[in-house]
Amino acid sequence: MNPSFVRLLALLVFISLASGCSTRVSNFIELAAEAFDKPTDVVFDQQQIENLRYAAVYLKTESTPQVVAVLTRISGGELIPQRNWSTGGREVITTQHGRIVSAAGIDSFPRYLSNTHRDPLLCLVDQHRAQQALQECDTSWLWQFEFAGHGTHEARRIAMRSDFFIESYNQSYIHPDGTPLEATVIREVVTVENADELDIESYENSYWLSNGRIVKAHQWVSPELGYATVTEMKPFSGDLLP
Repeated sequence: MNPSFVRLLALLVFISLASGCSTRVSNFIELAAEAFDKPTDVVFDQQQIENLRYAAVYLKTESTPQVVAVLTRISGGELIPQRNWSTGGREVITTQHGRIVSAAGIDSFPRYLSNTHRDPLLCLVDQHRAQQALQECDTSWLWQFEFAGHGTHEARRIAMRSDFFIESYNQSYIHPDGTPLEATVIREVVTVENADELDIESYENSYWLSNGRIVKAHQWVSPELGYATVTEMKPFSGDLLP
């Protein structure tokens, strides 16, 4: 059996035990089996997303197909909100307003980001939720990025500088659950301070901000995987505007 399907099956069993709804989960398993037989991205339709009892995201990289991860832990409070998402196996990513700040059980993903309490995304989301001017937020950020290469435990820590720009306001965006949204698109230009160690001088990330939360994030994660996209498919109730 495809290992990726086994991981998704474990995730769906977890959802089944928690929700007590075997019929819905059986439908998800059939969908997943068909997807991994091809193999292609896992995609839930709008009804299946509505039936989910837990917050969930799609996770996709340039090198791997799209999978589903469900929310298993929240931490950091309102000031530095972090979310743990599990794919059902041992793979867990931690996000902070859509940015992947750490991961466990996944090769080549970030293991640690420093100075996350000064990430301008924190201010940008807070200002957006309060319907205040985004221009009041800092537009630059110094941080460090630690990751281990594929198949190795040797960690590399790279110094980075980020500069933030508002790329567009009122960008049309269709949520995976079918809801039409208007999003503010934030562009982050990241300069690698010690480029010789990474063989890349700069890259760009993008974040879609709507209704006071990041609904999609497209970000570079490592030389091996390239870019990863985290897409909200079922929002966490605590992130919704009152």
